[in-house]
Amino acid sequence: MAIRKSAVLASVISFFVTIIIPLYQWGFQIPYEILLKSLGVSWFIVLLPQFLPQPTQLQWWRTYSLQSVYLLFFLATLGFLKRYAEWLGWLSWFVAGLGIVFGILTAFLYFKKMPFSFKKVGGYVFLGFLIGSYLLAQAYKFNFCPILLENLSALNVPFGYGDTVYHSACAKMFQTYEVFTTGLDGTPAMNYNVFTHWLNGHLAYFLEIPMYQFYNLSYPIIFFGFWFFAFLELAQRIYLFFCEKKQIQATALPTSL
Repeated sequence: MAIRKSAVLASVISFFVTIIIPLYQWGFQIPYEILLKSLGVSWFIVLLPQFLPQPTQLQWWRTYSLQSVYLLFFLATLGFLKRYAEWLGWLSWFVAGLGIVFGILTAFLYFKKMPFSFKKVGGYVFLGFLIGSYLLAQAYKFNFCPILLENLSALNVPFGYGDTVYHSACAKMFQTYEVFTTGLDGTPAMNYNVFTHWLNGHLAYFLEIPMYQFYNLSYPIIFFGFWFFAFLELAQRIYLFFCEKKQIQATALPTSL
């Protein structure tokens, strides 16, 4: 077992996004239950592969980032099956609880393997806070809205937030009809971001989170850290590929503790 630094950074980003979101909702009812569940699922997706047997260099289909993708797809598939077996809904809290446990274990193993250093810990905290707050500010500036329902009730919906409402409606259609359609003349299927709408719709259904809250609250928590984790793992794979081709020792980008 090797805890990846990329996974640690991703989990820190998700943590700070979860902490920052309530600041945008100050003065309104804060859904702490949704935030906690989203954080647990985020850590489950990113950290579980760190506790599984390590993939070899030749097992490209078992890289850490791909294992996280498999877990993401697995949870969405559970959401699809939940339409036929409602009792699967309790698994969402089980998955979130496991994610919280993996997060605590990761912190414990990190401080056990590495001597405590304010410089290293401060580096993770600074990068996690900087990246998480920047991405969240950009998302809430242009597309997402942490108080979307309150704005809708006050008939105050800026034009940029229409995109979020549109994608929420598309994903909700997959929850209900398993097809994305305009609803004109029956249900003719529309091919537009089909997989992402299917994934987000069924992931929200499995987590039992309303669609508009999933896009505006859960989506940043789950995916912002995952994006950086996948990007850093890709950079590592490219680096190792060229090191192997040039027959040089790969020491410049250590990603495991």
